[in-house]
Amino acid sequence: MKRLIITVCMAALVMLPLMAQKKIIENNQLNLPSSACSTSTLEKLLRKHKEVKYSDMQIQELRLELWDHNAAIDKAQQELIRKRNHLIEIRQEIVQVGDPNHISRRINDKLNSVEKINNDISENLAGLGYKGVYLFACKTSSSYDTERDLHDKAMQFITPVAVERTNGSFIASVTELRRKEGYDDSLFRFITEKIQGTSNVEAEIINKHNRKEGYYIFMAKLNTKPLQKDIKMGVASQKGENPEYTVVFDAIRDKNMTKKILEVGASKEDVKKLEQEIAKWKDLVAAENARIKEIERNFIMTGNERIRQIYSEIEKLRSEYNAALQKLQKLITENTNTEFKSETIDKTIAAAIDDIDKNIRDIDQAIMDKEAERLFADYQILVTTTTDYFSKIAEEALASKDRLTDMYAKVEHYVRIVEMENDEYRKASGNNVVYQRYFDKIWLFPEPGDGDFFRVTVVVKFSLTKSKPGWRSW
Repeated sequence: MKRLIITVCMAALVMLPLMAQKKIIENNQLNLPSSACSTSTLEKLLRKHKEVKYSDMQIQELRLELWDHNAAIDKAQQELIRKRNHLIEIRQEIVQVGDPNHISRRINDKLNSVEKINNDISENLAGLGYKGVYLFACKTSSSYDTERDLHDKAMQFITPVAVERTNGSFIASVTELRRKEGYDDSLFRFITEKIQGTSNVEAEIINKHNRKEGYYIFMAKLNTKPLQKDIKMGVASQKGENPEYTVVFDAIRDKNMTKKILEVGASKEDVKKLEQEIAKWKDLVAAENARIKEIERNFIMTGNERIRQIYSEIEKLRSEYNAALQKLQKLITENTNTEFKSETIDKTIAAAIDDIDKNIRDIDQAIMDKEAERLFADYQILVTTTTDYFSKIAEEALASKDRLTDMYAKVEHYVRIVEMENDEYRKASGNNVVYQRYFDKIWLFPEPGDGDFFRVTVVVKFSLTKSKPGWRSW
């Protein structure tokens, strides 16, 4: 009866639906199974569906979608692993009554996994860019100044301002989220200590060089990512002298710019044009940043829920630690279908271990079945060519698929958890199983750039095969 209950619970858990609503990936027509995947078939697929394209915002949503998808798999596996490890604990306690050291090791492993979750959160947040409209204006020192040099000077001045403003908003955002949601203190410190920043121009709005009057105005929409590579915060030009009179504004948030713009030499007509453009971009930028904040919140809160779950499991393990000295009779009676007979204790222990091993094997298979549902991605690969983008994107996608296959072919993490987390159990039960991932299906997400380039995001699913140790390919 006990075995039946365990089996039914395990089957129900495996069949739980994934949390993520995989709308983007499910609606993507650019996908092929492994049996039909080649450069030529990918190229034909891209040509057939050449109208399919994705924006940077959609790719960020795809990141969240895959995060949720894999987080749901993690959660289901964690529950299965918890059940399996509980059985392993009982098995060990039957053989070594009262030895709780294995529980202490598991607590440390779970504490170490918090760091991995924090890194995953940071990696996902690093892909989020906050939008802003920034303005640079200066008097020019010479009518012979080139527009390219002036543009470079503008970016040298604007970028540090954009990063500083964005970092301030980002810290305020995660601080407010922490105040409202009460997420883990260590997670908050982990995120805020990594603040760096980089910016890139998404759209040039105004780029005006008035040689006659001797002034230059540049206004652009910037995408600033606060958790990416560090930049030098100084604004001194590395090429020639700085402009005579320079002003830099966060065009949407800074007020009273008119006087300083006029002092540069701009006309009232210029100021009016600037105000019109700022008003035109204001609502779009606000809407994009609101969506980014929503994605940011989901990344943080999903990761925090996983951390809370681990801490909850740690508390349970600490309780189990104090209960590890239970008598052999209590362990066997409450955790197996074996009748406890003190007069034939050796046969009783052997029968109890056989019963536990059967349940462990069933859970092992359930864990690996969940692992076969995991999706892997290579995000926003830059594609440039002077010939045919269809073939070039297909080549890059296939190369990305090969890289992902090389990186993840060996299911090392789950082999360790499933087969070797407890070395004594492995030795006792004779487990020596290897799992190998094999390419199963590919999805492409082409993203046209604002210049003569594409980015392509590649998502890959693998199948899992159990093989003999002699068949290892690494």
